[in-house]
Amino acid sequence: IPGWSRGKWLENGDVGDLQVKLETSVELRGVAKEAVSRMALRELDPAGDWYVVSTLPQAMAWEVDVPRWGHREGLVIEENGLWISPAGLETRSSFHYDKENVMNCLVAGEGEKLWWFIDTRKYGDILPWVRGGRYNSTKDRYNTGTDWLALDLDAIDEDLHHPWLEKVEIQTAVQRVSDCMVVPYSMLHLAWSPARASGGVDFNAAVAWSFLSLDDGPYECLDGASLPLAAVKNVWPY
Repeated sequence: IPGWSRGKWLENGDVGDLQVKLETSVELRGVAKEAVSRMALRELDPAGDWYVVSTLPQAMAWEVDVPRWGHREGLVIEENGLWISPAGLETRSSFHYDKENVMNCLVAGEGEKLWWFIDTRKYGDILPWVRGGRYNSTKDRYNTGTDWLALDLDAIDEDLHHPWLEKVEIQTAVQRVSDCMVVPYSMLHLAWSPARASGGVDFNAAVAWSFLSLDDGPYECLDGASLPLAAVKNVWPY
């Protein structure tokens, strides 16, 4: 959605006046207190240090196409998410897993998003979870909640993290604008956009939706029309 990379689109009254939630650009769950605030989209400064991590407003969801696979029978969409940052700003999540499957699409901006994955089913028993007692290593469909690691990549505590870091395999993937990434439920992951010089756009933007599948069988990706994300029913709308 190229228009989302420019500040001008926020002049649209249907979008610009909408409130979104802001968080720190580098997430440090379990390491430091997060700063959380709210702001209207039109107030976002491309030269600022902020990160929108919010529910996707319905007015914007009309511009996001969901392929036929994403709105098939038996699939329940929980929530639609929105991430926006100033172009060139470093953003990074914590290492965490979600209780639902997630489809994450990088829809506007420039540069790349790097993803790191650790197979929770293989290594879940040796990871130093912050909350603890949520991950079900026998049957992860029955996880009682999400969890994460208090791992600050800028200052790794060797005493705490070295014993398990040397035992796990970390897999990586690169996401570019127009790419969508499917993250399975309970898969430990971290998303990182390195700092870089802006090439002339104002914002980077990603959209994601979390979903549950009532059918674990294979699905044939036959031809079928896409739908706007706003037209697909979800449990927790904006």
